[in-house]
Amino acid sequence: MKHWTPARALQLTIAIGITIAFLYLAFRRVDPREFWSAVLQASPVLVAAACASCGAGLVVRVTRWWWMLRQTQPAVAWRNCFTPFMGCLALNNLLPFRAGDVVRVVAFRERLGVTSSTLLATLAVERVLDAFCLLALFASFLPYLSRSILPPAGQTALVVLAAATITCGLLALFALRPLRKLLGWIATLGIVERRPFAGKTLHYIDGVFASMQDVVGPRSLVALLFLSAAVWLFEGGIFFFVAWSLGITAPPVAAWIAMTLASLSTLIPSSPGYVGPYHYFAILGISTFGVADHHAAAFAVVSHAILYLMITLWGGGLLIAAGGSSRLRKASELSAGGDSPADEPIGDTTTQRSITVNG
Repeated sequence: MKHWTPARALQLTIAIGITIAFLYLAFRRVDPREFWSAVLQASPVLVAAACASCGAGLVVRVTRWWWMLRQTQPAVAWRNCFTPFMGCLALNNLLPFRAGDVVRVVAFRERLGVTSSTLLATLAVERVLDAFCLLALFASFLPYLSRSILPPAGQTALVVLAAATITCGLLALFALRPLRKLLGWIATLGIVERRPFAGKTLHYIDGVFASMQDVVGPRSLVALLFLSAAVWLFEGGIFFFVAWSLGITAPPVAAWIAMTLASLSTLIPSSPGYVGPYHYFAILGISTFGVADHHAAAFAVVSHAILYLMITLWGGGLLIAAGGSSRLRKASELSAGGDSPADEPIGDTTTQRSITVNG
């Protein structure tokens, strides 16, 4: 296993520092005794319902990924997608630098019968779809936020930013053909011929764009948006049932506001499992509706625990059952500064696409 570079060590140190800072902000006003009392009073039946909502959301996530993969490889089976997807989510909870995403791209090509460029394309589309849903929810929920948290001018600015981000993301998905033409033009330059690795890299990027074109066709995109909406409906259900189990009397929309803020907080670098930012923004969302500090803290901890434990135990168990020790070792090497995701897959020969000027 390759040693970590100083840059990687610094990144991890900063991420842990961010986690500690957000944990302090989240729990600085919480009385420990009141917090534990609130947690212990949670209804087991409603916590089980939250777990069921979490499980349903994960199944829909796998289905969405399978739907994307079958646009390029119709023979791929849904059952073959479950372990790679869930196992790599578990790795993201356990290892730094989103190592699970790297493993999903490089470690399951043969199992799924697709190229790593296709796997990277589906990962990119997945991120765009989730960002689209979360930003749309965020923009629609802004009027519910207290003016003490975010003044009207700030809310307007964030609505504009969210709309601009959504628009740019969708335009990027539909600008793939011109991008491929640009790559084809670059490939004709002499500089590429003199640098074989540059040619291979362009070839790989073109494969990613070509796969994204297949994935986001008009018919497929409608299905993917429907599945994405279902993902966030079920994820919000976790927060809804947890709030209900704790006796929190906030309106149902509060659960989805907290979910949206907490999910967007995963963009902030932090420790594996998004500890710290996730709790702070979940508390911020539910506190907008006048929920007491100890109840808000219990709400954040229980909802995060359900997500973390279900993903880690379920996905980790599947990965280990499938011979996951080698996957864990690969993830550790990659997250510690070993080979980049692009290093291995460029040489893929399975259904490789070539760069053409016409795209």
